[in-house]
Amino acid sequence: MGRHSLPDDSAPPATGSPTRARRRALVLATAVVVMVAAGSVVALRGALPFGTPCDGDSVRLKVVASPDMAPTLNAVADRAREDEVRTDGKCLDVTVNAQPSSEVAGSRAQRSAGPS
Repeated sequence: MGRHSLPDDSAPPATGSPTRARRRALVLATAVVVMVAAGSVVALRGALPFGTPCDGDSVRLKVVASPDMAPTLNAVADRAREDEVRTDGKCLDVTVNAQPSSEVAGSRAQRSAGPS
């Protein structure tokens, strides 16, 4: 039996506590996450136009809505203008025109079938 057992004084020394190893792993994982997040922000800033004012080109939309829906759509359009909402890097410029459905249907029926 003595041949397979080690004496108490010949045990290998401990290289570090398990708590220290966990802390080290946590610090490394946190550093990796922060680096990936910072890299993503830098990449997105290059790809998306953050912080530029809506002075240049804009996407203009003309919307016809029934008189009962027009105030709500105007509020949404105003909010989009205030928040400088963008599509494809261009700001939105939405104009809402209130008209009864019968007038819109009549005017559309009189137009040609070609693109407008």
